[in-house]
Amino acid sequence: KWSPRIKKGGRNILYWRARLLLLTESGAQNNRALERHRRRANISLAEHHSVLSRNEIKKRLRDAAWRLHRDNRSHSDLWRQQHLRERAADLAERQNMKQTKAVKAIQRQEQTRQRFSRIRRANGKLKRGLIQIEVDDPAVGGLAMLTDKEAINDALLVRN
Repeated sequence: KWSPRIKKGGRNILYWRARLLLLTESGAQNNRALERHRRRANISLAEHHSVLSRNEIKKRLRDAAWRLHRDNRSHSDLWRQQHLRERAADLAERQNMKQTKAVKAIQRQEQTRQRFSRIRRANGKLKRGLIQIEVDDPAVGGLAMLTDKEAINDALLVRN
């Protein structure tokens, strides 16, 4: 489930994207979609009916996206923990206690994932694709370093 804060920010972005799209395309269906996005994002009628240039709409879209990103990044761990606690309390009220234990297990799993992610980052180990491989090269009589993507894929296919 999405956090209500993330959902609200996402709806705001959807509104400005739809409004930008409306400048290039017209039609009753697009107007209905824009009105639906306006209501969901709680955009005022005054702002909705204001005449804005394409660049101003792009600026508001960019601002909404960056605002959402900054807010979520700075509060993401706190909001996630709060959201999981609320889910656990809700499940405890509605269901048996086993599901509450499952939510707590999810919390432990997330804490473990975050801990190992911090360890990988501290050690400089980030997820990256395979960029080079050493293979036996009969022409050279030793090992050859392959860095080309197709050559790496071919060497792996031959090996496997």
